[in-house]
Amino acid sequence: MTASAFNASADAPVRRRLNVHTGLATAVWALVHGLAFLHLDAKFDTSTPEVVADRVRAAVHAHLGVTARRCRNTRNGESR
Repeated sequence: MTASAFNASADAPVRRRLNVHTGLATAVWALVHGLAFLHLDAKFDTSTPEVVADRVRAAVHAHLGVTARRCRNTRNGESR
């Protein structure tokens, strides 16, 4: 194996992880952006700051929980 072939194969896992993190960052940004617009359009209960924070927190946690399970399953060789 040549040095360039070795470097290319060694870099592949790093590139895959960066792509996952970039995708995750974009997905979380889109989620928060969407929540912000729903809030601005008065689609949510805004009776207290705690109610708003709880709604945003629940949405982000739900999203990250699904993403974490998918990443974990992918690492373990499962398709989903």
